[in-house]
Amino acid sequence: MIRACALLLACLMALASPPARADPFAIDYAYIFATHPDKTTRATLTERRLELPGPVLLSEHTTRTGLRYDAEDQSGYGAAGCLFDRTAQIVAMMQLCPDLLTPEQSPALSQRLLDIARFYARNTRPTIPDDRVIPALKTHLTNLRSQMTGRCPDPAIEQTDAVSFAHHLASPLGKRQIDRALSRPRLPVRGRCR
Repeated sequence: MIRACALLLACLMALASPPARADPFAIDYAYIFATHPDKTTRATLTERRLELPGPVLLSEHTTRTGLRYDAEDQSGYGAAGCLFDRTAQIVAMMQLCPDLLTPEQSPALSQRLLDIARFYARNTRPTIPDDRVIPALKTHLTNLRSQMTGRCPDPAIEQTDAVSFAHHLASPLGKRQIDRALSRPRLPVRGRCR
């Protein structure tokens, strides 16, 4: 009887909070190293390095538990993957709290995210086909929203960093800054975000 109750409780909990799907925008670093063996250098016995256009510096570290990858965008335009992550988090929050944006800002912010996602899809490895960008973005936003808890800030009282950033991204200046950040094709690394 106890086992049956525990099984029923586990099933109900699984239904109440569906598991997050795999990140459709994950970069396959092993694939990148495998497709560029001639450009790979051995820094130490346990580290290989690869410099990609941008420039973006990749490191593969062999550890006791397997391989670990580091990536650093050295382009001077900022890590495009960090821009993607931050913008996606803002859009997911705005979808949960739609009153934080004006009717003009909401589509502008969504367009910025789509522009960044398309850049990401063209420059990640393996690439994401254009017809898969919107479904992948929907999955990613669903995953983000499922992780968000708390309440929406009251726009009449609170001006949080996230709300300020959302307003900036939706502005003409935000568009120009994003266009500049995406002007140089490079691997959209998501580590070492500032």
